[in-house]
Amino acid sequence: MLGACRAGIKVVILPKENQADLDELPDEVRSKLQVHLVERLEEVLAIALTGVHLESGKLVFDKPSPPAAAQPGVLISQEKIQEKMM
Repeated sequence: MLGACRAGIKVVILPKENQADLDELPDEVRSKLQVHLVERLEEVLAIALTGVHLESGKLVFDKPSPPAAAQPGVLISQEKIQEKMM
């Protein structure tokens, strides 16, 4: 978490089991981070991907996305994720 803050990362996704570890962070570090505590992979994807939300425990894509090549930093398309989850 300290390394993430030093690297300029502002959003962190952690397993819910690590919640107690947040108490050990200095307040100035904790205030710079938006921390999401999750239990399931679907929660991670809903946070990490734009245009995606959880509905009844399943990922729902809001609208088709442009090809991955048109989105800087995207390594896999939403369509490929859907294929892998079926």
